[in-house]
Amino acid sequence: MGIKEEMEKLGEEIIGSYDARVERIEQLKKETEEALKGSRDMLKNFQNVHKKMSLEQRENLSKHKENLEGEVKEMLKGFRLSLEKTGSDLRKDLAKGVEKRKAEVGKTLEGTQKMMDEFKNSRMQMSKELKEDLAAGVEKRKAEVGKSLEDTQKMMDAFKVSHSQMSKELKQNLTKSNQEIKNEVSSMLNDFRSVQDKLRADLEKASLSWQQTASILQEKRSGVKKPIPGVLEKKTIKETLPKKAKISEELEVYMKHESLVAIKTFRDFKTGLENRNERKVKTTNSLCRTKKEQKILESLIDDKELSQAIQKDIQRFAQQDLAIKKSQEKTLKIRDKLTKIVNKNKQVLEWRKKLQKGSWEKDHSSPQKTNRVFKHSKFKELKIDF
Repeated sequence: MGIKEEMEKLGEEIIGSYDARVERIEQLKKETEEALKGSRDMLKNFQNVHKKMSLEQRENLSKHKENLEGEVKEMLKGFRLSLEKTGSDLRKDLAKGVEKRKAEVGKTLEGTQKMMDEFKNSRMQMSKELKEDLAAGVEKRKAEVGKSLEDTQKMMDAFKVSHSQMSKELKQNLTKSNQEIKNEVSSMLNDFRSVQDKLRADLEKASLSWQQTASILQEKRSGVKKPIPGVLEKKTIKETLPKKAKISEELEVYMKHESLVAIKTFRDFKTGLENRNERKVKTTNSLCRTKKEQKILESLIDDKELSQAIQKDIQRFAQQDLAIKKSQEKTLKIRDKLTKIVNKNKQVLEWRKKLQKGSWEKDHSSPQKTNRVFKHSKFKELKIDF
């Protein structure tokens, strides 16, 4: 089909649809007009009904007001009549109640009078019984006080005996503890001295080895043999120098002419050799030396010997520390024992003061005072000799 034919069909369809639309619009107009008429009729009917309802409600309210006024008036009349009746009844009842109360008050007065008489009689009897009981109680207390004085005297005698025994035991314990402390201190001093002697001997051996090495080096340089020093004489040094400082002083004496003057301990010497071998730096002395001399110098000090010597020194120092700790622990234990003994003595003295002041006397207070006079006890005048 061509475009022309399609366009003609579209035009025909548009014309046909236009007529249908016009008819539909006319129908809608008619329907809307009918709906408007119905709504207007409904509004008119609603207004008429509302007017009728308002008129009826007004009539009903007016009638209700008239009925309420009549009912209220009748209620007020009935209330007044009831008040008058209740007032008359209350007056009659009050008159009757006053007469009854007067009779009851008379009866209560008679009963109270009887009770007062009975109370007086019972009080007299109670006072007699109390006086008798007080007299018996005073006699009992006298006997109890006598017994307590005897018991305290016995206790004081036993206390004297126990205190004398305690003092003897304390003296013996103190003498024993003093002797033990002296023995321990002397043993500790001997141990320290033996350790010091061993350390001095080791240092002397080390100094001899350094002298030998120095003499060998000088012989090889100069070609002149020097006498090797023998065993050094023991010197008693009064001033106790620290160990590292002492070793450094001995090393400086024998290493003045060497190129390794800065080395002051075995460890520094070892580290110096290791650094020199690692860097492969030749000093002025090593340039003049032969290979044999260099090998001899390297073989003089072995790493194993140095490590063994250092470990031995560490073990010795550890042993010294342990000995010091043990001695400190022993002294602390002895101090604890002495403090316990001192505390016991303080408690004993406090008990003695309390007994002398009479703090153990019992206060037996009675409700009524008696006119009898008792003699004062001589409990406070008792003297205790320890």
